[in-house]
Amino acid sequence: MGWFEQNGTRDAPFCQAENLCKPKNTSVRGLAMLLTQVVPNGSGVQKFYFCACEKAFFALRRNGSGVQKFYFCACEKAFFALRRNGSGAQKFYFCACEKAFFALRRNGSGAQKFYFCACEKAFFALRRNGSGAQKFYFCACEKAFFALRRNGSGVQKFYFCACEKAFFALRRNGSGVQKFYFCACEKAFFALRRNGSGVQKFYFCACEKAFFALRRNGSGVQKFYFCACEKAFFALRRNGSGVQKFYFCACEKAFFALRRNGSGVQKFYFCACEKAFFALRRNGSGVQKFYFCACEKAFFALRRNGSGVQKFYFCACEKAFFALRRNGSGAQKFYFCACEKVFFALRRKHRKTRLRLTVLARTGRRWPDYLRIEN
Repeated sequence: MGWFEQNGTRDAPFCQAENLCKPKNTSVRGLAMLLTQVVPNGSGVQKFYFCACEKAFFALRRNGSGVQKFYFCACEKAFFALRRNGSGAQKFYFCACEKAFFALRRNGSGAQKFYFCACEKAFFALRRNGSGAQKFYFCACEKAFFALRRNGSGVQKFYFCACEKAFFALRRNGSGVQKFYFCACEKAFFALRRNGSGVQKFYFCACEKAFFALRRNGSGVQKFYFCACEKAFFALRRNGSGVQKFYFCACEKAFFALRRNGSGVQKFYFCACEKAFFALRRNGSGVQKFYFCACEKAFFALRRNGSGVQKFYFCACEKAFFALRRNGSGAQKFYFCACEKVFFALRRKHRKTRLRLTVLARTGRRWPDYLRIEN
């Protein structure tokens, strides 16, 4: 969560290999240098996110970091290095890394969580070998999901992205699964509501119709994740849901509605929502956690108003980060995505910094879709 384990955003997430995992040759050397600098200094960092950064990964393994979580995007060679060295890592996130996954299964890793993005063959290998893994994250893996259901896995958490057919299979078999993550799966959601599943958490991405169905049926769901779903959000506010957490992606109008209604919500996640953020600050919300994606202006507003916020999550916000450091904010946690220059500046200026850098740098331009997902 971990992108977020206790807060619903650190363990990530959906990863779209076609958008987030494209090799960026310019960053490989930089991140490799970064790791060789950070690890010997005893940073205590426990999580690393890799996107086409094999050299950086080798540097990490050579120095014996003790890292427990690895996130891979098209980094097969790096993964093989991890397995050969017997790292004991318990969580793996795969994006288009089928060969790497096969290596994991052959070596009997005992890993309990697997995150898949367009890795159908890898999933079949997992099921055949009886892994006992309890959590699966699917992105465009319908065939793999069918295999899971047929084998009666007992898995309790599923993350869906454009997998309507897979979802129908889940509902027909009466799985008892308690968490569902939807991306462009309106039909699947309707099926869930009709069957009275008792599910308590829903993650929506461009699923307005599905959300309306949820509200009409009085589901009692307490957490909602929105991405480009303004109409759905208005419906939520009108019905007085009592929901306590909202995750916004390009939903400025929805956010204004939230503030006007005095919701008392304590956590907000922003992606390209500068105007919404200004509204939040003007209204003195007292919110303690902010997640930023390409929201530099909003960040400056936060610093000027002396918010006292303790956690900041950045995606492509270099200027905002410099402002944070200059003003001596006292913030204790920073999460970076595609901000290599900022990270180097941090290391140069504050080598003894107290910051706990739980996420270093990603090569993609955007934070993995939709926040990150709670355990």
